[in-house]
Amino acid sequence: MIEYDGVQYKVFDAHTHWSPLMSKILRPVLELLSINEILDFAYSNWKRIKKQSSGRRDMKINMYSELLDFYGIDKAVCLPVFGFDVKFSIECEKKYPDKIIGFGGVKPRASNRKLEKSFEFLKESKVKGIKLHAQYNNFNVKLHENELRRVFQFLEEENMVALFHTGSHFDIKDLTPILKDYEELIVVLGHMGLGPQADQAIDCALKNENVYLETSGQPYDYLIRYAIRNKDIGVGRVLYGSDLPTLDPTVEMMKILSLPISEEEKQAIFWNNAVKIM
Repeated sequence: MIEYDGVQYKVFDAHTHWSPLMSKILRPVLELLSINEILDFAYSNWKRIKKQSSGRRDMKINMYSELLDFYGIDKAVCLPVFGFDVKFSIECEKKYPDKIIGFGGVKPRASNRKLEKSFEFLKESKVKGIKLHAQYNNFNVKLHENELRRVFQFLEEENMVALFHTGSHFDIKDLTPILKDYEELIVVLGHMGLGPQADQAIDCALKNENVYLETSGQPYDYLIRYAIRNKDIGVGRVLYGSDLPTLDPTVEMMKILSLPISEEEKQAIFWNNAVKIM
């Protein structure tokens, strides 16, 4: 929970990452992916958290949980970056089911056998959603529409959420018409298109009532305000996200807290909207 101007807000972070790659040896590499404050927190608390944990993997899960507490994040979606992160994200949820939601992932272009195997794993693991990243999952929305439709059909049938990385690697405008055929599928546009695709993200949400806009890394606060005030989108389809550990959660929180909107609208963005769809 955080407090701003005398008001307390519960925080549901719809966009965080954590990985078993966290290690002291990899610090030079992690410095390219994480803000220094998060690395300083991790390494300064390394020995203490290690003593309280049953092993290295358990320690990294506990560290992630404490990091969420450090930033006042009450609940968070843990998104896998690489394929091997999926099981780790699910393990995070198993240990902290009231705090962490571990998303899975699939490769839309995988063979039918491998894709079905991925689907079965997701169902058995009871994940609430998956992360889709065009570059890391090796697909192009326009060129691989049929493959993506197989994934959408599965997600819709299983009532799972799809969160897309946006802002690079594919054009949101290619995704917009496809989503009209999957009206029951909740789709979150991570980063709200960033700078390069912000207009495309807004347009996608305007044309599809099942599309939500997640704010991490979005540089244009006037576009966040536009989405909130537009009657065809509205505050109910805007989600707070931080992209921890790459971006600073406090900075991302201030983008919402400093908006000229009501306390109730801020509560919706920070907590209520995510609770409804997750």
